[in-house]
Amino acid sequence: MAPKRVQSSHVVLFVCVCLTAALLSALHRRVVYFLDLGVEKTVSLKDDKCTLLGNEKDGPFGSEDIAHIGGGLFLVSAGDLGKGLAGRAPLSDRKKGAIWIVDINVPTDAPLDQQLRKVKIQDLPSDIAFMPHGIFFSFSTSRLYAVSHGFAKGGERIFIFSVVRLPSGDGSRVSSVGLKFERAVISEGLQEQHGVLNDVVEGSGLGEFYVTQWLRFPLPIEGQGNPKTFEDTLHHILNQVVVAGPVGMTVVHRCVYKPTLTGKRVQDSEAVCEVAASGFTMANGIAVDDTRQVYWVVDGKVVREFALQSDGSLFPTQTRAIPHIGDNIEWDPQQRHLIIGTVLYALKAVQKMEGGNVSVAGSITVIERDNNGKLSEPHDVIVHDGSKLNMISAGGLSQSRVLLGSPLSLGVLKCDLE
Repeated sequence: MAPKRVQSSHVVLFVCVCLTAALLSALHRRVVYFLDLGVEKTVSLKDDKCTLLGNEKDGPFGSEDIAHIGGGLFLVSAGDLGKGLAGRAPLSDRKKGAIWIVDINVPTDAPLDQQLRKVKIQDLPSDIAFMPHGIFFSFSTSRLYAVSHGFAKGGERIFIFSVVRLPSGDGSRVSSVGLKFERAVISEGLQEQHGVLNDVVEGSGLGEFYVTQWLRFPLPIEGQGNPKTFEDTLHHILNQVVVAGPVGMTVVHRCVYKPTLTGKRVQDSEAVCEVAASGFTMANGIAVDDTRQVYWVVDGKVVREFALQSDGSLFPTQTRAIPHIGDNIEWDPQQRHLIIGTVLYALKAVQKMEGGNVSVAGSITVIERDNNGKLSEPHDVIVHDGSKLNMISAGGLSQSRVLLGSPLSLGVLKCDLE
């Protein structure tokens, strides 16, 4: 009988090895697909009419996300996001977190300060750090939402600003828009999860928002162990993608808070957050339509669509594969299309984030949505080789012009499509 038991154990071991190999193979294929680790793409460039807005002295340093506020005016989240994710502070004035504004309708040969300017923010608290990541402008409430990484000075928060109109001394539209800080919303469960939040949209109105969690585990803050540099942080991020990403361990949170202001300024408002959707490899950019009933989340090379349920959760309805790795996503209610900033080759993006002297090509990809709710095949509106703006993360469209943003490069790129 002993030999049979040995044979039986061998069979069990063989089956376990085969199952493990199959699982690892499936995870490997998913990681390769998600990170776009195949052959570098040969692209047809359409960027001969692009102009970089910004300068080394003033910035903006980084232009990670872009939000249209109407009439060709776009708000841009800026600041040294790489250093922010590494939890390193303080930052120089040029690299501190800020919001900039771009007038895409002004000709590119006009003075720079008529096309691009840092937005004045009233009542911004000095005791909590502001390092914006994803941003969202609500046309219904005239509020700007911003995911902020606060290092050890405030933690993960959602900053909410009201948009104010300012007298324009020089007649430019970029000098006529300001922001007024209203509150920095925190959640007990997420505040200490450094670096995990990514993008945000308003829900049904003030008092509710949805925020993506792109990392399963928090990033260490400098002084509390590794990382010491952004390159160290990058390795933490990549390890999470490879280990946790393939099994779908990131989520979208729905957060609610009391929207009533109790004084001139509310620096802290507590939110109660719960998971609204799960199973993402890396829940990145998020968008919502003008009815607040349909939501989209970028998950690697897939855009996932969700329908709002009566309890506030999000139910998956359809997916659309995109040709490149997506980052931020915006919904244009007038044109009824989604605008996605993409990276064409992930390995070069990693090399760039590690400080390599490489140019990372990117694109602005558009997906139409018809009256029946069907998503069209994606198409690239513009492809840029990275020579003027390295590593595209976000985009904006207005008539025949496009705006491109990047998390790690100076300035914002304005391009004519005709």
